[in-house]
Amino acid sequence: MSSRRFSETEKRLRLSSKRIEEERALLDAADVLAAFANLEPAGVEAFRQLHLDFIPAVWWAKSNWLQERNLLLKAWRAGFPADLTLKLTTARLFGVAHILASAGLPAGIPNPSFTAQMITDALDNFDGRSLIGLAPNRKILAPDGTDITKEVKRRVESDPQVWPYQRAVLFLHVEPWRAKVCQECGRRFVADHARRKYCSIAGEGGSRCSALVIKRQHLDWGRENNWGREKSNTKKSGQRGVRPIN
Repeated sequence: MSSRRFSETEKRLRLSSKRIEEERALLDAADVLAAFANLEPAGVEAFRQLHLDFIPAVWWAKSNWLQERNLLLKAWRAGFPADLTLKLTTARLFGVAHILASAGLPAGIPNPSFTAQMITDALDNFDGRSLIGLAPNRKILAPDGTDITKEVKRRVESDPQVWPYQRAVLFLHVEPWRAKVCQECGRRFVADHARRKYCSIAGEGGSRCSALVIKRQHLDWGRENNWGREKSNTKKSGQRGVRPIN
């Protein structure tokens, strides 16, 4: 094989490997999205610790996460149509997180939406106000007192971070057949093929619905089919021999 052909083959293999890794990452993100769709208040802290970078920290302020989860459930039931997908991926809280990060503020601060609005107000018409003789807006200062307003404005106007949550939602919009509701436990899960009916999520006892259903089906089949043994419809009966009397 020529060096050129070898190089082209190697390139194709790298691209193929990259696509496989990207698809695996999307499937992993979709599984976490399903876990978020199944989330209840009691499990919030465990989910936060397990998936720190899945969604912005501002989602956990007050009841923000619950509102977003309810919208996600609506999209899950509807098969991720375009309008709901757009709402999910452009939620206001993503913008709040971007503004706070641009200003160097932690996303977990109290009243993140109010703080983000104050930053936005300070940036509005930052250059234009002085040109028309209006008093300048409040400045954004670093902890050492340095004016960082222009730098924050530049960061805010840059491309925001794309979160795994957003990628997962778009993935299920493209492949909505994967968004399933388990017919055994009722939880949301991501299917590996279109005919999948039961999830593989471990329940409280550690058992998985798909395994439980298979076991139950085997037991039902065994009872109905005498565990694979032939059924005998007639009882064997023998007659005792009568000893002749001489």
